[in-house]
Amino acid sequence: MGGALIASVGGTPEPIVESIKFHSPSYVCFLASHQSVDVAADVKRAACLDFKDQKEIVEDPEDLVECYKAAIRCFDRAEKNGFPRETRIVDVTGGTKAMTAALALAATRRGAAEFSYIGGSRRDKGGLGVVQSGFERLVKRENPWQIFAEEEKRRAAADFNAQRFDAAHAALSNLSPTVDAVERALLEPIARAAKGFACWDRFQHSDAVSNLKQASQELCERLKGAPPNANPHVRAFAAGLNKALDHLFRLREETHNFKTLSDHMAADLLANAQRRIRQGQFDDAVARLYRAIEMIGQVAFRKKFSCETGDAKIDALPESLRDDFARKYRDPGDQRIKLPLLATFRALEEAGAEVGKRFAENRQDLTKILSARNQSILAHGATPITDATANEFVDIVRRFLPSDVPLAVFTELTF
Repeated sequence: MGGALIASVGGTPEPIVESIKFHSPSYVCFLASHQSVDVAADVKRAACLDFKDQKEIVEDPEDLVECYKAAIRCFDRAEKNGFPRETRIVDVTGGTKAMTAALALAATRRGAAEFSYIGGSRRDKGGLGVVQSGFERLVKRENPWQIFAEEEKRRAAADFNAQRFDAAHAALSNLSPTVDAVERALLEPIARAAKGFACWDRFQHSDAVSNLKQASQELCERLKGAPPNANPHVRAFAAGLNKALDHLFRLREETHNFKTLSDHMAADLLANAQRRIRQGQFDDAVARLYRAIEMIGQVAFRKKFSCETGDAKIDALPESLRDDFARKYRDPGDQRIKLPLLATFRALEEAGAEVGKRFAENRQDLTKILSARNQSILAHGATPITDATANEFVDIVRRFLPSDVPLAVFTELTF
């Protein structure tokens, strides 16, 4: 089966007839105006070839926006008829300047294997007008989208590196069908990796493992056949992806498939908060940091007292705190002792736990930060968190984390 030809139609049939005879398409979509639609019918008769054809009619052939929308519909028609990017040829010889410009723009967005243009060795109007009949010459070029795609890739990389992973995934997914097979083989797993990091950023850890693992496997496999010095940026991305994936595997192990609390999960919250700070989302960052410090306390409390902060056993607590805690923190409904954050660390301090000692050393700073958090718009007040407060909270959470618990480092993307 031949490919698809998408051609703008002008006032004469000869250039398009020449293009059809050269390419022998099995499908042609004409981008025509009301003034040139009859020329499309003449083309089919003159070409003397059997092919399916359809037409998109432009109401105003001088309106670039309208022409562009119609040109996009031509690509939609080709797609629906079973002609993917690599089978499409675009001929921009005929039509108004707005029509040819629109068709070229549409091709850069929707993808085509080649551009075709009928030039000639002799034109009217002193060599500046229309090619004279009988002197047509077909000029064929690869799709310049390969060049335009470089800018799109840089934009996708900028989104990725700013932790706008969903935007990066969408951009790379839209870009992949428009480039050649070699380029697509690398962009597809990179797009999947962006999806995986987006899942991780939303704490959808199992989905992150699935996507990042598949992306890593596909990327490594597709890089195998390339020369060692080829695609250095993609190879660096693959190495960073594997490092991040190793970290995620360890997090899965430490949390029993992401189901139990641990210092490693608290570190994941801290890393997530740092990404929010880089995006200027300081209130969101502090919400994560509060949960991280709370989780560190919960993990240490469970280890020390063999019970949960939401159901603390009075007999397990230091004797000096039992009466006070029973009076302050017993839930009148279910009669359980439910300890808030500061009470949790106070119990750990009284019991001589290491994290309790760190609480004693940082009590003043932590109390100040928690007060700012409580007054924030995402907690109980209406005061937005500042950059300085968010970063000060980061430093405090770091002090509470064990030194052997690493933070995840998301790789960066460069093209």
